Amino acid sequence: MKLPLPSRGIAARDFYLRYVPELWAALVGPVASLVGVTVGVSVAGAGEYALTVTDEGLVTSEGRAADPLLTFTTDVASWRIALVELLPRVLKHIEPRLTAATLARQLAAIDLASLRKAPGRITHVFEDDAGDEAKVVLAVGTGSGPAADIHVTDAELWRLLESGAKLSQLVRSRIKVGGDVGYLLSLTRVVEAAQP
Repeated sequence: MKLPLPSRGIAARDFYLRYVPELWAALVGPVASLVGVTVGVSVAGAGEYALTVTDEGLVTSEGRAADPLLTFTTDVASWRIALVELLPRVLKHIEPRLTAATLARQLAAIDLASLRKAPGRITHVFEDDAGDEAKVVLAVGTGSGPAADIHVTDAELWRLLESGAKLSQLVRSRIKVGGDVGYLLSLTRVVEAAQP
């Protein structure tokens, strides 16, 4: 499958309002069990966005998400490193192995009830080859509760992607994991349970 890639100069507004729905349509398409699920995004200095799964696909809008299942918070510099520079490389790497039907089945199999019962926060720090860091905080539900953190370098990330390692193997790799590791593992188990 040929996936759309964001232009290097894309602004956050265009990324979420135009590119993300286009990517979702190519990667996933409609998933009945996810209809109504909302994800919030907050990019300091570049706005807030709500991403909602509908019968037709993914609808995005400006403004704070109402009752989001997940919320991603970051700043413009981190957003550019993680989503404008890193994301296209990851998509090109996984593109040959992906089909929309497979990904849709896996997303449909995620136990959303378990996620809703496990509010907490994970701070992700990605360090590129130049030593620049991108920090993205993922809040599950309200974000109140356990907190964990992950620090991964570009080289470590690619080793994991090429090895096909599971998310739960993060804690056994050289990636730095801190905080409530048990909480992190509980979330990864929910995601991995949906994998074939």
